[in-house]
Amino acid sequence: MHKEDGVAIIGAGPVGLIVAHELLRRNVPIRLVEKRPGPSHATRAFTLHARSMEMFEHIGVAHRLEEARQRVSARRAACQPDLDV
Repeated sequence: MHKEDGVAIIGAGPVGLIVAHELLRRNVPIRLVEKRPGPSHATRAFTLHARSMEMFEHIGVAHRLEEARQRVSARRAACQPDLDV
């Protein structure tokens, strides 16, 4: 990829990955840059909003997220002192 070609995407979080997926579907070259060497083991997004789920449905992965989800009680969600942020 030449520096004048394609799109640089900074961050491989949900937004960066969806943007990368959509651009690649349209044959737009990308360069994805992420500072972390791998997935985080800490909770970074505690909930998904309806619009995010719509985008995941659009790219065909919503069902996998629903299969992997973990339900959390309201009490636990309100107080989690050992959360590694």
